[in-house]
Amino acid sequence: MPSNGAVSDDAGYGATSKSMEEEGVFLITSTSPAAMTKANDAMDDGTNSWGLGPRTTKGLYFISAVMGVSMVATVAGAFMPFGASSSALDTTDSAPMPLQSGVESIDQGSAIGCDLESNDATLYKYTIASTFARADAEWAHAMLGCTYENLSYTCEPANHVGKTTCSNMDLHFIYNGNTDSGDKDIEYWDQYQRELWDTSATADTYSQFMDFSLVFYTPDITDFALQILRGGDTYIARKLKVNVDDDDAGWQYTMLVKSPGGKTFEIVSFFIDESKMSKAGYSVFKEFKSWEDDYSDECYSSHDSTEVYSPSELTKWYDELNVGTYKDGMMPIRTNVAVKDIDSVLSWWSHNMPAVVAQDTALDDVKYQESAGCKHKSYSLRYYGNEMNHEIRFIENPKASTGQHTVKGFIDYVNSVNEQYGGINSGWSAWYDRHSGINVAGCSLDTYMFRLNDTNTPFHPHGRNGTNAEGESTNHVWTPGADAWGLEIEGTFKYEFADCYSTFDWCTSNGDPTDWTAWTCKDDLRWHSGSGSGSGLGSGSGAGAGAGADAGA
Repeated sequence: MPSNGAVSDDAGYGATSKSMEEEGVFLITSTSPAAMTKANDAMDDGTNSWGLGPRTTKGLYFISAVMGVSMVATVAGAFMPFGASSSALDTTDSAPMPLQSGVESIDQGSAIGCDLESNDATLYKYTIASTFARADAEWAHAMLGCTYENLSYTCEPANHVGKTTCSNMDLHFIYNGNTDSGDKDIEYWDQYQRELWDTSATADTYSQFMDFSLVFYTPDITDFALQILRGGDTYIARKLKVNVDDDDAGWQYTMLVKSPGGKTFEIVSFFIDESKMSKAGYSVFKEFKSWEDDYSDECYSSHDSTEVYSPSELTKWYDELNVGTYKDGMMPIRTNVAVKDIDSVLSWWSHNMPAVVAQDTALDDVKYQESAGCKHKSYSLRYYGNEMNHEIRFIENPKASTGQHTVKGFIDYVNSVNEQYGGINSGWSAWYDRHSGINVAGCSLDTYMFRLNDTNTPFHPHGRNGTNAEGESTNHVWTPGADAWGLEIEGTFKYEFADCYSTFDWCTSNGDPTDWTAWTCKDDLRWHSGSGSGSGLGSGSGAGAGAGADAGA
């Protein structure tokens, strides 16, 4: 048990301490049915069952030995690793929103002094949940020139893992069948979006769900266009009048295509060889119609790819980055995210990811296109490992066509699943695998966890508190983010939000391992399997049989 003077309860229902009693916090280290019944009763009726007085508004916690790892359950019923020393249970009334755990605030220690606005944030990954993970990755390799790594994990077969690298960032397709995705699971939505994509493209109509996409640049779109046209796959082709170099007007050619799993990819270029297209029997004029003139009711302004770089600047970056393995492949330049409420999304990012927002000094405010009734806004941040910038563009496009389900309905559904299975420092859903990967340096991941906690946003950290062979951080915090588009934040732990964090376990529904050796704790603390009825976290010797932890490595 934590070294806070806890004493055993003679009734066998657990242990508590005077300081914890005053905060309405009760610890249970027994797994007996009687103890669990008492704990559940206490949570149900808002009181405790140990004769210690009514539960305070600061919440009720209990620890139980579950699967060899001590857990803490909150008033909301969500389980999380118990990482609370006595300082972590300090409470104030300063949090702007109620915490899911029922505690009004947590002592933020040195994390509160770290300036997130000036923190370094760089993009390294785009991940999308897909039941066609392997097929999607092989498609990205063949069509986009990405490198494909054939991987599998314990409890995660190779056909569920589609990890690729495309020029300057990773592109991952993942299906984790061990996690929950609700009654309408990942497979249901994959099939829906595949069918909607084909129906929309056949009718030459842009759909709401196409705003979930990754955008790639190529200096010459001719060969890609011919490959798509000859292959018989469905597609959307448009051209957009944009400012090119020296403020001269020119055409941006865009082709939208889908992967086997129905994921949208947008390929843009400022050059197409009309002669080569004509010799192949295709007319650029007929295939690429003007967005403004022929499709003014579509949100064409959200497809302008010249907000950050001019065409010549994009080509310069392409020549620098697309070398060796990636020569002649595509270069990612933008992540498009469909949202239902752009204002609330931007507010969330401003509070939780201010380092990204702070980089946005050169881009416009929210743009509104009246003809389509849409709004969009981009953030620009550097890629991890080079100086090129990538856009994350949020698009609210409610008037675009759709089928049985709208983007708003999809977001509401995913949010409901994440709320059901996610939590603060706990839980998981299969929808967490829809995210951008952002590396942070300067402030710890704990600082970000306190921010997420402020806004009652679910999150779950996992890591090994070190670096891999490439020198990259191996600690991560996953969160479903805002409007069902999440983040995987990569950085370092300072063990201020919690005392211990675990590695990621593909075999469990929430990613928490069942083996106590997979947990890393601060200072000289470590999880201890013990003997008898329980396991736990603590320091020093004499923690007692069946509970506690030992000091040392």
